[in-house]
Amino acid sequence: MPDYTNAITRNNWEKHGEHPSALDYAAVGDGQFVNDVAIAATDKTLTSASNPWVSSDVGKPITVDGAGAAGAILKTTVASFTSAGEIELTDAAGTTVAAVDEEYAWWGTDDSAAINSAIQSIGIASATGGGALFFPPGCYMVSTDLLMSEGVILYGARCQENPVKKLP
Repeated sequence: MPDYTNAITRNNWEKHGEHPSALDYAAVGDGQFVNDVAIAATDKTLTSASNPWVSSDVGKPITVDGAGAAGAILKTTVASFTSAGEIELTDAAGTTVAAVDEEYAWWGTDDSAAINSAIQSIGIASATGGGALFFPPGCYMVSTDLLMSEGVILYGARCQENPVKKLP
């Protein structure tokens, strides 16, 4: 999985007015995670005592650490919303995960196309083949590698370690 940490400067707000925002290219930045999920093998019902889900999460990609076949990462989609503490997934778990295992679930809008479009546009528009893309507060989920253009830098607010989280 690519690590974009070195491409993103921590909390570099002072230059935001000079550069386009990821939001200008339709990125959403609504990625979230919890570490108290539970799901049984062969089941599609994912629960969390944190009550993190909302009805608008339906259709978003989600990964659940340890819930795939042989304990791998389960990569699927939120199929339906039952309550803030329970959702149905498109695919069933291959392995049981208990909330006490502290396995993570990550979900959010896939911002891959928006961010790649921004990077390419900034690279083409700049006479020197470079520029900067600002990420306002949020966590931007991507399912594909970012196609970095020479001279384009990414900077802004952070979501945990990094504002751009690559879905495995």
